Amino acid sequence: MSDLPPLLRWIILGLLVLIGLSAVGAVANVVFALLGIGLDILVLVLLAFVIVRIVDRCFG
Repeated sequence: MSDLPPLLRWIILGLLVLIGLSAVGAVANVVFALLGIGLDILVLVLLAFVIVRIVDRCFG
């Protein structure tokens, strides 16, 4: 029975590490999703800017 507290301590520590890694993974997913949306918006804005410049040069 003397092995139970260290074993229980390791189990609790392992569970805390797993919960922490899961939280880090969730935060990373949110950050990468926001970066993906931001990059999509940036590409659309740059594309619109290029189109406006081309139209302006052709008809301006």
